[in-house]
Amino acid sequence: MPLTTVSENRLRPLESRNFQTNNPTRRVSMRIALEGTNRAHRERQVEVSVKEMNALRLGNRAIDDTWRILDIGSANQRQHVLSTQGESYRRTLLTYQKTKGQDIATVARDAARYRAGNCYQMAAVSALLLATDPHQNQPVAMVANRNVDHAFVEVGDARERNRTIIVDAWPEFGRAMRKKEFQFADQYDVVQRYAPRADLRERESLLRGRKYSQRRVNEEFGRAAPALAQLDPGQLTTHLVKRQKMYEQRHTSYNLGAAYYATDSAGITTEADQTLSEEQFLRRMEGPLGVRTLQDGSPGLGRRIAMEVEASTPARVSGRARREARGEVEAREPHRHHRHVRVDERGRTEERRGRQPRGESTNSTRPRARSTSVFDAVRRLFGG
Repeated sequence: MPLTTVSENRLRPLESRNFQTNNPTRRVSMRIALEGTNRAHRERQVEVSVKEMNALRLGNRAIDDTWRILDIGSANQRQHVLSTQGESYRRTLLTYQKTKGQDIATVARDAARYRAGNCYQMAAVSALLLATDPHQNQPVAMVANRNVDHAFVEVGDARERNRTIIVDAWPEFGRAMRKKEFQFADQYDVVQRYAPRADLRERESLLRGRKYSQRRVNEEFGRAAPALAQLDPGQLTTHLVKRQKMYEQRHTSYNLGAAYYATDSAGITTEADQTLSEEQFLRRMEGPLGVRTLQDGSPGLGRRIAMEVEASTPARVSGRARREARGEVEAREPHRHHRHVRVDERGRTEERRGRQPRGESTNSTRPRARSTSVFDAVRRLFGG
């Protein structure tokens, strides 16, 4: 099955309003969101072993971490190029050039510093995360499909037929799944095989280690692609979308409705599926976050939502504040800690720091407290 390119039939557009509730942690079914009219994707409960369940849960965490580490996205996902105005392409190109001929661990670490990469770099990061996870004790392999230019991660013993777990962070809504549900597990070669080893420092370094500055990226891209470096972000984006091969790969599952469960020796049942929380889903819809801040100072959609919610929702509102907001009691003037000047009877000024007396405050009322959900913020941003 080929990867989904932009030149193929257009995918059904996704709209955030179709998945808005007042609970951002609610799980969104990828079957309904992405393949709602496709009968091949149906709800199905699948029993797996405890080892497979552990790999599924840790695989999903590795995918989420990979998106945090390579938060500027891919050079060949159309949505990423558009949302970053070509920045994902610039950084991915530099990653390829710098890590050519290097081992997979080095590829993962350099991709983390550039914060971008295609399926190859994403698989490298995911594989290194899983191989060093202290809760993961199965073999980990980064593999590449022989017929399609696509890399991903396999967890488990490949000699056990269809008992391994596939972890693919590159699709826009990628989730961990059994090999049986994965679209590109027909024929593949091992690129790098890892024996499990616990190393918490590796994950911490990938997530929070040194990142290359925008100035360095600009200088390196100017040397690597001088003609493209002359284009402004808008021109670069247009050029890439028209000239480069782009994909719109939303998932790589044969059945997004497959949900897994496992029961251990103590009778405790654990579950995993291919859903995302509403917060994750909205962020994935927008594409990579934080890049617009790098280029023009404006935050992405996900950050704008978060900023609006933070600005409009107090962390804690006292009972008196609620009564003041309703006008039931007289509002108290807020205390202020800053520099202020007092003028005495002779016209002399005295400047001091500390709490401003209530009588000198210029504010007479406390602002009305209001509660705002993530989805109210989305509606306001889109004028809904």
